[in-house]
Amino acid sequence: MPKTLEKRAEEQFNRRDALRVLFLFDPDEDHREAIRAWDHPEIECIEATQPGLSTVYRIEKQGTDANVLLYTPSPRPPAADLGSYPLADLLIANAELTVDEAAELADELDLHPEQRRLVQQYYDSDLRYKNRRRFLGGTLSRERLTEDRLKRGLAAYYLDLFGSAAPSSTNHVIAGVLIRACDTEAFTDFREACTARDLDDWLGQQMAQRFALDRVGFSHEMVKTASQRLKYNLLTQPLDTVSADDPYRTTLRIEQTSVLTRMRDLVNEWEAHSRLSPSYQQVLNALAPEVDEARLMQAYGSEASFGYLTPALRRERLRQAVALLPEQPETSQQTVQSLRSSDDQAAAEAAHVVWHMAAFYRHVNAHASLDVGALDAFVDTYTTDLHRCDTHYREAVRIMQTIRREQSRYRSVIDAAYESFLHAYADRFVQAMNIPWQQKLEAEAASQPIRGAIRIPSLDQFYARHVASVEKKTAVIISDGLRYEVAAALNNALQSTRRKHTTLNAMLAPIPSITSLGKACLLPHETLTLNPNATGIHVDGNPANSTRQRSKLLKARRSDAGVFRFEDLNGLTTDEGRARMKEHSLVYIYHDRIDRYGDKADTETDTPTAAYETISELQGFIQKLNNWNVRRVLITADHGFLYDDSVPDAMQEPFPSTTRADGTEGYVVRRSRCVVAEAIAADHGYQFEVPAVSPLTDAWYAVVPRAVNRYNLSGAGKRYAHGGASLQELVVPVLEVETSRTDIAEKVDVRLLTSKHTILSGVLKAEFFQMQSISNTVRPRTIQVGLYDNQGSLISNSEELELDVVAPEDPGQRTHTCLLELMPQADDLNACRLCAYDVDDPLNAIIDQPFTIQRHFGSDF
Repeated sequence: MPKTLEKRAEEQFNRRDALRVLFLFDPDEDHREAIRAWDHPEIECIEATQPGLSTVYRIEKQGTDANVLLYTPSPRPPAADLGSYPLADLLIANAELTVDEAAELADELDLHPEQRRLVQQYYDSDLRYKNRRRFLGGTLSRERLTEDRLKRGLAAYYLDLFGSAAPSSTNHVIAGVLIRACDTEAFTDFREACTARDLDDWLGQQMAQRFALDRVGFSHEMVKTASQRLKYNLLTQPLDTVSADDPYRTTLRIEQTSVLTRMRDLVNEWEAHSRLSPSYQQVLNALAPEVDEARLMQAYGSEASFGYLTPALRRERLRQAVALLPEQPETSQQTVQSLRSSDDQAAAEAAHVVWHMAAFYRHVNAHASLDVGALDAFVDTYTTDLHRCDTHYREAVRIMQTIRREQSRYRSVIDAAYESFLHAYADRFVQAMNIPWQQKLEAEAASQPIRGAIRIPSLDQFYARHVASVEKKTAVIISDGLRYEVAAALNNALQSTRRKHTTLNAMLAPIPSITSLGKACLLPHETLTLNPNATGIHVDGNPANSTRQRSKLLKARRSDAGVFRFEDLNGLTTDEGRARMKEHSLVYIYHDRIDRYGDKADTETDTPTAAYETISELQGFIQKLNNWNVRRVLITADHGFLYDDSVPDAMQEPFPSTTRADGTEGYVVRRSRCVVAEAIAADHGYQFEVPAVSPLTDAWYAVVPRAVNRYNLSGAGKRYAHGGASLQELVVPVLEVETSRTDIAEKVDVRLLTSKHTILSGVLKAEFFQMQSISNTVRPRTIQVGLYDNQGSLISNSEELELDVVAPEDPGQRTHTCLLELMPQADDLNACRLCAYDVDDPLNAIIDQPFTIQRHFGSDF
């Protein structure tokens, strides 16, 4: 570090024994602070603001042997004026202290002559300041100091983007220049600072090299031109051909591979640097609006594989996907598929909504009619296929609620289609399927009990079928309102979990499909009765309406059984959970999230989110049970539910007239979707004798409102409903999850979809197909993909792909893509190989495909 004034003065006095006074002229007062802090035991510091006889007196007062530093905050008098200078005799007889801090810094760093010149050139403007030397760090060393690195570091300092340390790459500085150019005032300040230090020529040279620009002066206009070239070439580089309708092909297109490689390196380093914000996409959108994405889409089509999607491209892709609904849902899904993984969260959310709407239409459109025939056909069609309509509706509604809450900029693109989708769900699916289903259910129940007319077992057979004869430790999770489609989504989530083997079946809930009766059906029993006075359920004559009562009933059949609430177990540690489970061979666990939110008018709109959270919550809890040595888990429910985010007034009905046996008005059960009474007015809704549609033996009648309407129940919500006879309310899941100690599943297979085996412009968009959906027998695989020369050396970036998609019904979801960019070491090659390796076996390629490399030749500049 530079010497202190005390040290310099001491050295001067030590070298010259006769020296008594050392003058320090400081017209700019650069040393004022050092003088104020002067501290030397043998050298006195005297300030001579107005040199004269008083100054001579002060010096003589120190004594003849004293050493004095005479500080004068004024310039040294020129030789011509020395005769009139009051201290001329002292100055001539003594010496002047001169400070060459630049030379001292160069000495300290042990620099060679060319490096010393750089220090001298930039010392006064920058290197004299400690904060800038700290910022430059290792650049100021004999091993690393070059003109290029010093200019890069100083330019980075004035960009004021990199914190306390200079970046290691010129690409970082160029990215910073583009970021600063978004603010005209900040860029002007930066440019002025660079011009004052002769950095502008260096910056202009770097910009010209990276963007194939003419060597013109560094300016905001130059940066805008560079941004236009960068934006255009990033967008179009992955495209196989150049369209004659491309309006920018003659002015902005770059053919030189080396320049394209430098552009891609710039972007990669930009993305990797934590301090370079905003992103390159946002910056290019701001600096290069002249590159109009709409014109590029007209030239290449909206589905072209552009290098990235700008906000305009995202909006247009969403618009086109929406325009394809409802007639072309498959194409609509393909159009937004890549947007679903966009870094732009708002665009990704909008794409998810469109994708789910399209998936809904795809399933509905596949059926000419939803009156599919007999009762068994309805259940089979719903459980194998059409339950997914409920899933896609639920997810679309959940995400759209977020979009509307956050006032997403893409909302206007999808709003109208979403409103149509809500009506289509109600009209084309829920009512179109449930009206004929309920009509046939009513007709069949009029002639015989339903359990004898349909293959699906009734819910009151659950214990006998799934629990009674099983000796393995079992946990039964009863999730209130867990309808079949939510359990199917949970099943899909569990498919990708190793060593878990799942089986999803269905049972038919009773009518009325209410919580108290459904939960009673799941207990071991001989008889079930409904108390008409307290609307409570009795199992074998004993009440079964609380967790404590159900525990008593279960233990009467299985003495070592346990009954818990989900909340009482979920927070336990592994040791606590094992200790709790060790006491029981069978546990019933009551979980309530969906019904807790749905059954209240002020929270019913949270039902889609509650269902979504239930899936992840139960998935995690199943793993906890496995950790507690419970290897068999059954997940079921007391009933399902209907949810419609837009229930018109026309779907609201008054309650029918009901009477008791004595003729007085009254009812046994009254819900928004059903009424149970001893007598009900004729010709109202769908009517059932209760013993025909439930295990109850009482001579009562149940009535359900027409279609999927709701009764006007005071205080109740109208979106979420259960109690009636729709498939969504009656088809209850039984999901069995068994965890084995070994993994017998095979890894998923993969193949290359890319059909053109030619690489243009140094970039390959490689597309792969995951051959199977992840399931109990097929487990995920991670592959590493790259381009290699014939000697096996990597000549591109390497990308890792996770092949872990669970989508048995939609192979389109199982495609995976990555961009592979040739590195400079591939410049002399005309062929290479695309290889993919399982990360667990990096020596044996599972894909090895030759590719031809084609280039456009020409000078770089």
